[in-house]
Amino acid sequence: MTENYQNQPAKKGQEDLIERYIYDTVRRLPESERTEVMLELRANIADMLPESAAMQNVQETLIQLGSPQSLANQYQPPRYLISPLLYDTYIQVLKMVVAIVATVAAVGGAVAGIPSISNMIGGAVWTGLQGALQAAFWTTIGFVIAEKSGYVGEEWNIAALSNLPKIPTTTDGNISKISSVVGIFLSVIFTIGCIYWILAGGTFLFAPHEFADISLFSQVALMRAIPFVIIMGAAGLVSNVVFLRQARWNVATCFANIVHTVVIGGIMLHMLYWGDLFNMNLLEHSLIADSVNDVRMAVGDFQWRHVVAVIIVASSLWGIGDGVWKTVKGVRKRA
Repeated sequence: MTENYQNQPAKKGQEDLIERYIYDTVRRLPESERTEVMLELRANIADMLPESAAMQNVQETLIQLGSPQSLANQYQPPRYLISPLLYDTYIQVLKMVVAIVATVAAVGGAVAGIPSISNMIGGAVWTGLQGALQAAFWTTIGFVIAEKSGYVGEEWNIAALSNLPKIPTTTDGNISKISSVVGIFLSVIFTIGCIYWILAGGTFLFAPHEFADISLFSQVALMRAIPFVIIMGAAGLVSNVVFLRQARWNVATCFANIVHTVVIGGIMLHMLYWGDLFNMNLLEHSLIADSVNDVRMAVGDFQWRHVVAVIIVASSLWGIGDGVWKTVKGVRKRA
């Protein structure tokens, strides 16, 4: 039975150096090719070493083979902008950066459109889209530069061998501890920030002086939302604590992800259809009353809620499906 290189226990001395070199080489290749190349490299290195080889012989052999990146390119000439080595990290960073930039840009666009409702919606969509595209473009450019730089400026010699990465027990299904800690921090900050904002009146943070003391949401709805905000924050906190403790996708983290996603999505859907969600004083304000009436005539009073509900449900299903897929994939790899 063939053993996967990712499940090899940590080794010492010569074998440890060889395994780290092989690992650093094959992790740059598509997953379907890694096991075959790993076995071939082991055989080639064994043939190149003399009997009773010393550490110096091993080092000289690995130097002769070339750097892991150059060797990987011999097996799989680069046909991509971002290699498998950086792809998972790229996707994680891309989603985080795009979400943050798009949200900030959309809020800025909406605020800039005040007092016109149509301008607020259009500004939020347009600037949010622009922000997302810009974030995706520059994030991709950064990773492409990192990918193409490789070992540039670093000579492949005995000293470089000491920088070979250690072999992880598994790389599939891992959950970054950094992302878990950030999730815990954001859950706490979100909860405290929302409650403070509600108790402060829920007014616009960056609005023209005409709307400085007017809240988009009714105070009754805001006060009623406090327990739900606490529940959402607690769900995020607990799920990220589970992620931090488990550090990989398994049944526990998959269940935590499902519960967290269902709680967040369910609460958002519940609050979305509150009849007193919005502040009627704002909607009847002389500066935006005409815009509100135009929107109502165009799309009706509640159709937009259905659209938002579909987006919430689709996002929730995507989050649950992504977690289940990562769990299945990780469990299979560890089996």
